[in-house]
Amino acid sequence: MGTRRTRLKQGDVFTIPLGDGRVYLGQVVAPHRGHAWYMTVFDGAEEPEVAARRDVTTKDPLFAALTLDVLFDLGDWEVVGRAAVDPSAHLPAYKVSLGTADNVVIEDFDGSRQRRATEVDMATIPFRKTHGPVLLQHAVRAHEGLEPWLDYYDSARLDARVLAEDAFGRD
Repeated sequence: MGTRRTRLKQGDVFTIPLGDGRVYLGQVVAPHRGHAWYMTVFDGAEEPEVAARRDVTTKDPLFAALTLDVLFDLGDWEVVGRAAVDPSAHLPAYKVSLGTADNVVIEDFDGSRQRRATEVDMATIPFRKTHGPVLLQHAVRAHEGLEPWLDYYDSARLDARVLAEDAFGRD
């Protein structure tokens, strides 16, 4: 199996195979600094032919992560369509350390807004981290009961995420 260079675009809808003939749908929400992508994964396993025709805007997002495109390049994940996406509805806020452990700010996804981190922020907002795409792949498999749930997958749970619009308000 060779590799190919996939050119992802905001709004691309893709499949994550479960290994049992079914797939989950994901969507590219936004690029990040030219090397990573913020992606969401929608709840519900489907047959690939059904998933390819599905309107993802009717599905509930379940997982999300800042990740890389390597599984597209390897052919494991496949872009099957495109749909409008409102990044503000999905993009998280992150903690960022500015040189020292006690100099932590909260930053929006693209780094255009910052504010000093509060105690609540320190407890609820994760540091920015780019994960391998297998985090999402294994999280959906575990969600379906196909493998054990590991605590590490909690980092991809969308319901535990603090959105940038909540941390900074709407523009």
